[in-house]
Amino acid sequence: LSTRLRRANHQISTLALLDVYGRVARVILDMAREEGRRLKDGRIAFRRATHQEIANRIGTTRETVTRMLKDLERQGLVKIEGRAVALQPGFGAKAAVSHLTRLTSVQLGPLGIRVNAISPGAIATPIFWGGASRASAEDNARKLAKLEKNLVHATPMPRAGLADDIAHAAL
Repeated sequence: LSTRLRRANHQISTLALLDVYGRVARVILDMAREEGRRLKDGRIAFRRATHQEIANRIGTTRETVTRMLKDLERQGLVKIEGRAVALQPGFGAKAAVSHLTRLTSVQLGPLGIRVNAISPGAIATPIFWGGASRASAEDNARKLAKLEKNLVHATPMPRAGLADDIAHAAL
């Protein structure tokens, strides 16, 4: 009973507090949490519901869901192949940053204020590939090579990003 109450409360807050983009992202996260399996490259894969089923679940139209999913795919946050969906690592945080950036730009745009966000993918740092600053250089190099091999199929650019990539984007 308490699980059903929590689920209903979650759905009510989603419908009341999030716009359509946020609701689509939330449903994707919920499906991944309920049915997903982690792949070797860190992505989470699951079978997605039809666009109409998602639309019915969040109170919108099928066309809107299709647009939102294409936008999430264009941003590199999800990869959709038929009925299979693969979420990139950090999908929830990236979707939230993207959503917040959109909302803030709508509010501040009329005042002439531009809003931008940097939301990188996999960045080659020891914490990402499971290395450590106190590990040997050879061990960290081996782990980085393994990470890069896995990322070839998981990212738009077939390589891991570097900290310098982010620094140059911000400047």
